[in-house]
Amino acid sequence: MSASSTRAQCALAAVGPEFLNRVRELGRRHADGGRIEVPYVSEAFYGTAAP
Repeated sequence: MSASSTRAQCALAAVGPEFLNRVRELGRRHADGGRIEVPYVSEAFYGTAAP
C-alpha cells in the first residue's frame, strides 16, 4: 500500500528498490502478530459563501 503513495513514488525514483526494503524492514520490526496498526485521521473544512 505504501508503495502507491505519491511520496513513496518520489522516494523510489530517488533511492530505488532500497526504499521498499527499508519500509519492509520497518514493518517487520513493528508488526504485532503480522499486523501493523496505522491510525489515519481525515479532516474536512467547509464554509459558506458570502452573499
